[in-house]
Amino acid sequence: LLRASFTLIARTIFNIECESARDIRKHSCFPSEDEILLLPATQFQVNGILNQGDLHIIHLKETQPPFPLLQSVSSVASIANSSILAASTNIRPKVDCKRHFPTTFFTLRDWNLVENEETSQHTITDKNFITKDRKYLITPFRVACFFFVGFLLFLFGDVLYYAYIAYVLYFLYLNDYIKTILSKRFTIDFYKDNENMKFDDFLLTINDFGRFQKFSLFFIGLTYSITPIVVYTWSFTAATPSFRCKSNENDNFYLQNYSHLNQPDELYCKTNTKISVRECQRCYIKQNNQTKACHDFVFDQKYYNYTLVEEWSMVCDRTVFRTTVQNIFFVGYMIGSIFFGILADKYGRRPIISICLILTACSGFICTFFPQKTLFGFWPSYLSYTFGRFILACVTRGVGITDFVLVTELVGPKKKFLVGTSLHMCFALGQLVLSFFAYFIREWRRLTLALSLFTAPFVFLHFVIPESPRWLLSKGRYKQAEILLRKIAKTNKKSFDDAACRRMFADLEKSHDSNDRTGVLSLFRSKIMLIISLNLFFQWFVQNLAYYGVSQSTGSWGFDPYLSFTISACVELLAYIAIYLILNRIGRKMPYLTAVFCFVIVSFLTILIHNDHRRGILRFLMNISSKFLVSVSYGTIYIYANELFPTRVRSTGMGLCSMAARVGAIVATTSNDMLARVWINLPTVLFGALSLIAALAVLMLPETLNKPLPQTIQDTEQMGLLCIRDSQTERANESTNEDKLLNESSVKS
Repeated sequence: LLRASFTLIARTIFNIECESARDIRKHSCFPSEDEILLLPATQFQVNGILNQGDLHIIHLKETQPPFPLLQSVSSVASIANSSILAASTNIRPKVDCKRHFPTTFFTLRDWNLVENEETSQHTITDKNFITKDRKYLITPFRVACFFFVGFLLFLFGDVLYYAYIAYVLYFLYLNDYIKTILSKRFTIDFYKDNENMKFDDFLLTINDFGRFQKFSLFFIGLTYSITPIVVYTWSFTAATPSFRCKSNENDNFYLQNYSHLNQPDELYCKTNTKISVRECQRCYIKQNNQTKACHDFVFDQKYYNYTLVEEWSMVCDRTVFRTTVQNIFFVGYMIGSIFFGILADKYGRRPIISICLILTACSGFICTFFPQKTLFGFWPSYLSYTFGRFILACVTRGVGITDFVLVTELVGPKKKFLVGTSLHMCFALGQLVLSFFAYFIREWRRLTLALSLFTAPFVFLHFVIPESPRWLLSKGRYKQAEILLRKIAKTNKKSFDDAACRRMFADLEKSHDSNDRTGVLSLFRSKIMLIISLNLFFQWFVQNLAYYGVSQSTGSWGFDPYLSFTISACVELLAYIAIYLILNRIGRKMPYLTAVFCFVIVSFLTILIHNDHRRGILRFLMNISSKFLVSVSYGTIYIYANELFPTRVRSTGMGLCSMAARVGAIVATTSNDMLARVWINLPTVLFGALSLIAALAVLMLPETLNKPLPQTIQDTEQMGLLCIRDSQTERANESTNEDKLLNESSVKS
């Protein structure tokens, strides 16, 4: 009964007349290896196949069973030494596939090749099933039938209902061969001599996300995980534990009673509570009615054994030294963003990553061994550590920017979002690795040494990280690009089409514009690029202002700082997973706007409940929500900017965005320290207001979903802007109407 029911459902919904599912599993209704469709000896591109499936490269000598035709959309293939009618009458299926699967019978006897004169497209249609607009067998009516039948089965019993659901899932998701029969027609664009072969089209022929790209993504992700380790190490090595002024040589933090734990920080700087300290700027000891400066402190070792703050006494009037180190670090981050971004566009992605990895290892050891207060004194130790952190910030940002650009240039346009999100996940995983090391190693020097030893072997990844083929082509290095593309094809187990490769090089050489400058000023010459660049700079500034403002407040969540940091990293990881699930379906702008607006709402709700100490759990949930939303918006704008800048200046543009972001990070640090003294919620108001302005400004930018990465400035300008797109469209329509009138007049004459 179940088999009869399933057969009936298959006939009514899928239009399948196979005798049983066993025929599908045995591929008895599909052509064999040598029974393939013969097409003209030319390159072609398939534009529309159901479910955005993949179309294999078709070669007469290297066919892949069981059915070599339906695997890659928008791919370029070449059929070597074949003719239009060669052996067309000799193609015979194993069984009567026309009866079982009428859509998979690809012989020239049963299919027409129709050319559209206006669009120069060739459409293959079934003689027995020719429709104008109906492409797929899955229609809204049949989907409604699915739900109706499922509802009826649910009413009569759970067993039938779940069996039906399993059946539907099997045919729709698990069985790849069913997907191949759901398309009734598809379009083929023949490449003519005057048409261009783009790199994305050629990349699909050698697999735009095969083994080569996956291995590269893994190794690049390892180097990218260094970034959060370097950035957030400061939260543990320079953490400020509870402290108070030291009364004598044998004093320790727990020698007195615990009443001092409930006192504000301003009172930790003195021993006599009758002394009034307006601000934590100077610390005094009152003995015999005399006021003396307090230079020694005792620190709580509940969470941290020994930090830089404890070693250098960077509290009270010496807090400025701690703030200075962090601000100089962000300045180095800012300089490294633009400096290494320009170098990566000029000298390539791979050498810059290698140099930055070597300098990262060296500067890590400088921060570990050179700061020796007992040997060199305070100032030499302080300056050497500050210099090491500055270099570490520069080269770490160089690794981060170049990694992100490189990994998106190795894949096709439909996979750039996947690899970009994967790098963001590596960023969150790097934070978890840091929390693991920091929890077990609570002395700052040992922690810095352990992290340096952990990241030092990444230098040898130079031998497995490839160069960007897009960058090589943009610089005219076609010989090196061909060697790399052959390596990609070999690793992905795909055949390399020499003719298509030479055609791509020729087309790129023709389309190469010598006037397309690649300097920093090229981002500001045209009106469209100026608006896009300034808009993205502002977006990065605001999102990093909010991101670091929220991230730096994780220590004030009210419990163990290690647990707080781990929860924050897990929330950020979930945010990046949400980006992966959402952005590739509905675009970049809408999720970004939604996340920013929700962040503004949560920020103002946090202000309302801030003074209510009875709602501790609610405040904690608000902080978690803020971290999640700001991570979503931060990750989205990172991917969005990378897809808007052209290849020739992508690293430069991303570097300038990162430079603006570092300004936001510095403002976040300053606002948390300075504005909070005026009003505790003033930084939150600043973050929310600027985020709201940024959300309105992003409406001007174009959508980049499923669009190829722009190669030149002109490619980015062709995307247009929301504020000027209508006028451009009207001009284009006017010019088109004028051309039609001229053509009609010429025909009449």
